[in-house]
Amino acid sequence: MKILPAILTILLLTGTSKANDNHRSSEQEDYYLYIGTYTHYNSKGIYLSHFNSETGFISEPELVTTLDNPSFQCISDDGTMLWTVSESSGKGLIRGYAINHENGQLTPKTSFSSLGNGPCYVDCNSATGHVVAANYGSGNVALIPVSSDGAANGEPFSHQHEGSGPDSSRQEGPHAHCAIFDPAGKYMYSCDLGVDKIYVYTIKGDELEVVKEIITRPGAGPRHLAFHPSGKFMAVVCELNGSVETYLPDKNGIYSVFKNVYSTLPDSFNGFNKCADIHFTPNGQYLYASNRGHNSIVSYEVNNEAGELKRVGWQTSDCEFTRNFCIDPSGKFLLAANRDGNNIVVFKIDYSTGLLTNSGNSISVSLPVCLTLIEASPVNDR
Repeated sequence: MKILPAILTILLLTGTSKANDNHRSSEQEDYYLYIGTYTHYNSKGIYLSHFNSETGFISEPELVTTLDNPSFQCISDDGTMLWTVSESSGKGLIRGYAINHENGQLTPKTSFSSLGNGPCYVDCNSATGHVVAANYGSGNVALIPVSSDGAANGEPFSHQHEGSGPDSSRQEGPHAHCAIFDPAGKYMYSCDLGVDKIYVYTIKGDELEVVKEIITRPGAGPRHLAFHPSGKFMAVVCELNGSVETYLPDKNGIYSVFKNVYSTLPDSFNGFNKCADIHFTPNGQYLYASNRGHNSIVSYEVNNEAGELKRVGWQTSDCEFTRNFCIDPSGKFLLAANRDGNNIVVFKIDYSTGLLTNSGNSISVSLPVCLTLIEASPVNDR
């Protein structure tokens, strides 16, 4: 089973849908929540909280590893390794940690160069034995061959993006903003904010080969993407023009056929804004994207058959420059990392409307920027 990285990592979900409920349920209630932060002020690295998917309760965070700017992370498909970037203006690092499933603690295992500056995204593919990273500062992606225990297993490879965009202040050159495998693990996608492109790669040995370049709208600034659980389409959130673009698969299964574009903002809003993150609910009924500036999370209802979106509203309270968020495996809650609010707020999802309400559960963390969930259970019980 392919496990989507970083913003939400789900391992071996169990349980069946309730007859009177539209969202997926799970017998598993307790999860470890790993919190990546910026360490400019009071944070020191990655923090650990416990999250209950039945009540929405989230425990006070504890520091589990000290690291400069662990701003994005993912977990291996077998749940044994957590991979994180160490984002800096100079040469960046990718760190691997072994996960103790008895208590959630992390043990440092390995460290690699990200082969570029300012790494901001990491993903892994256990089937091929690779970790990939996107370097925002230098505008390139890295492929790192690793063994199951995270050790080096070959020579790392880098591919440099090229070009620029119409926004001279943000698109003077390439800025790779994500590197993520599709659910089948066949292709790797990299949104480049600086050149208005989504690069699609295959892995040939231990090298990346570009098989498609998807062109977004000029000045859009594609940042992150999400695949609909049905596999019928892909949604891309564009940071610079406040939009979500949708794409259908072509004959090769590459999500390159443009479908539609949707604003993330109210029609009356004309102020500063930067989009950040995007996720579907586990059953694909709703899609959410975060706005920084408008300071909101927009909700879309999804027409699963037609692959169309319908804006249903915005959560504007308790969203302070929300950078990253995740949706728990039960589909009941959305956890938002409010960078400027220095907190994580748990919102309840109303499955009759798609709108969010504050559950009353939150914790304080300095500059939280990435949230990753994993079942809190021993490996032998999973």
